[in-house]
Amino acid sequence: MNKNINVLKFGGTSIGSSPGIINIKKIIKNNLDQSNQVIVVLSAFSKVTDLLKSLLTRENTEHILEQISSIHLNVIENIELGTKELEIIKDIVNQ
Repeated sequence: MNKNINVLKFGGTSIGSSPGIINIKKIIKNNLDQSNQVIVVLSAFSKVTDLLKSLLTRENTEHILEQISSIHLNVIENIELGTKELEIIKDIVNQ
């Protein structure tokens, strides 16, 4: 049986919120349920690209890095993850 290979790319506002991440999860699952092979490409969350660019031109990099971490943690805390998974991700983001 031939399988389709679908490349799914998400970024910006589509991954910048918890509902967006949950929707992406459904899209990926739907593709897998249809016996497709899936390659997922994620780019930066909404507003993160601009913050990353600002790291190059500002001296207050610690504040910018805190903003980037905060954006990610706010999204992650509102998606359906187990407690263990959430703690692992928080540890990584806070490093």
